[in-house]
Amino acid sequence: MESVVIYLLRLRNHLLTSVVLILCAGTSMAPGFQKPGSVAPNTKGQPSATAQSADNLRKQAQQAIERKDCPAAIDRLKKIIALEPQDAVAWFNLGNCYALTNEREAAITSFKEAIRVEPELYEAVANLGLLLTRENEYEKALPYLEHAIRRESKNFSLRLAAGVCLFNLQRYPEAILQYEAAVALRPSEVEVQAQLAQTYLKNRNVDEAKSTLEKILSLDPKNENAELGLANIALESNQTVEAMKHLRAILAVHPDNLDVREQVATLLMEQKQYADAVSELEMIRSVDAKRTTATIKLAHAYAELNQADKAIPLYTELLAKDPNNFDYRSNLGRLYLRLKDFPKAEAEFRAALALKPRDLETAKNLASTFVLEENYPAAANLLEQIVRLEGSSAGDHFFLAMCYDRMNQVEQAYTQYQKFLELDQGKNDIQDFQARQRMRILEKRKKQ
Repeated sequence: MESVVIYLLRLRNHLLTSVVLILCAGTSMAPGFQKPGSVAPNTKGQPSATAQSADNLRKQAQQAIERKDCPAAIDRLKKIIALEPQDAVAWFNLGNCYALTNEREAAITSFKEAIRVEPELYEAVANLGLLLTRENEYEKALPYLEHAIRRESKNFSLRLAAGVCLFNLQRYPEAILQYEAAVALRPSEVEVQAQLAQTYLKNRNVDEAKSTLEKILSLDPKNENAELGLANIALESNQTVEAMKHLRAILAVHPDNLDVREQVATLLMEQKQYADAVSELEMIRSVDAKRTTATIKLAHAYAELNQADKAIPLYTELLAKDPNNFDYRSNLGRLYLRLKDFPKAEAEFRAALALKPRDLETAKNLASTFVLEENYPAAANLLEQIVRLEGSSAGDHFFLAMCYDRMNQVEQAYTQYQKFLELDQGKNDIQDFQARQRMRILEKRKKQ
């Protein structure tokens, strides 16, 4: 189900953008927490100069945060920490500011310092887990996320991030639990449903994946990725008609989706509906003439429809880009052979054999070309090599016998007809009759 997987992996960067909800919300001083760095009043009941300076800096930092001036806030927060290194809240807000300015290493360090000073500072634990998730540090992020989830089990961002971590660590059953919890918190979040569907597929829960993709379509009837997922599930079950229904639904809404159109063409070719496949592939070529996979399929479809005049230019075009492609050479040779253009057929088969010297089918095609050209010595020489190869058939001995017969080499012809009869054992009535008739004639010649 590759197409589903490709789509959902592409989704994850977008999902992780929504993961930073706590980071965005936490730019103000964390409410509900005592500032661990506050200095106790002096003996006269008045705050010390250091405490006054720190409090002024906190006000300035708060104002900078409120007007979203992260550089100014960072400057003030660093000064607070210089005065009061044990101020966990200052470390926490510094981490937020660094995260918002994409200074992620500094943000991670700041959150860790906040947790070191105040291990139960939930916001710092949560934000560090989220930030490490965004940095693809899944193994490191997970303990922080799990700690934070124990504190706030209904936090969508934490559940989602935990799911992402567990998915990437290939712990799919656990990832499913986290994604299901996230979906329960936001049932209309289509992209999380999609990630859940992918995880179900990874865990081989196909029915659950199908049900989830159907839910996505109920929320977003034009969701092409859900349709594509259902198409691929259908294909895995050999339900071609069902798969085609979903693919056609995508094209009805997104006619410019060339990947889906090509997949439709591929299914049509598998069902030998070559004319319909040609219509789809020609449409693709009209939009993207450089799409090699579509060009190959179109050339093959033309060949199956006996439209060699259309197939040959396409194979020639493909060979211009990849002259050492065996398949292009052998296919082109067969097309020329069909047109009875024997010199060109011979040239292509020879070129193909130079690339794969032991390819039996191509060797037989070249031998057939020699026979049709009435070049019996070349055909006999090649057929002698073919009948020594594993996979040769009784028919190869028949054609070798025929070549020797045409060259009036009586003994060789008789021997090869005899080998044909031994191997064929009457399976091919016409050739069997011809071989016996020729052997009678050759026996008379031998006696003359």
